[in-house]
Amino acid sequence: MLKRLREASISQDSATTSSKQITVTSPRESKNPTPLPPLQHAQTTKPVLGQTGRGPSLLGLLAAKRFTRNLRNKYHRSGSIYGSSRYSNSIHVQREPTYRMEPKHKFNSEEAEGVLKSIIDQRMKGFKYHPKFCSNMCKLLTDEIKDGVKKLKYDRYKIVAVVHIGERRDQSTIVASRCAWDKKLDDFATYTLETPSLFCTASVFGIYNE
Repeated sequence: MLKRLREASISQDSATTSSKQITVTSPRESKNPTPLPPLQHAQTTKPVLGQTGRGPSLLGLLAAKRFTRNLRNKYHRSGSIYGSSRYSNSIHVQREPTYRMEPKHKFNSEEAEGVLKSIIDQRMKGFKYHPKFCSNMCKLLTDEIKDGVKKLKYDRYKIVAVVHIGERRDQSTIVASRCAWDKKLDDFATYTLETPSLFCTASVFGIYNE
């Protein structure tokens, strides 16, 4: 009995709640319904290229790099020439003539001969003649001789060095040179080294340029 009473009470409660929820509208109210509020559309924003929530993307960095490169090329070409390193290096400064016809330090053959002797004695010590090695040795000696003479600081002088290396076989050898120069300002120095297997003759010329 108790179970039946409980079931009956539950069925009555559900019937009352359903009746309360049902609403009857009159025909007048149906003709003029209350306007519903307009739907609010969600604001959609388009993502900008290269912008994400985490940080700058690779596309954004490439776009920024391309933009700066275009600006640099544009203003570098059409910009002012003042302050530009490309045009500042090409500016030619015209200097007044000094009217000096002689060098401050004249070429000294004794000093040049000392440089020749020190270089050749040091490099050719214990060196034996060989056709392939001697050609390379001549190039090395000429470069060292020119650098050594230039350290003496002969201004307005062009330094020319010549080196000859040959094998000794009981023959006679003469090394000669002929130049067109000024006897007062131009000069030369020479030095010869002889060993049981070879001979080495080096000459350096100092030619004055006005």
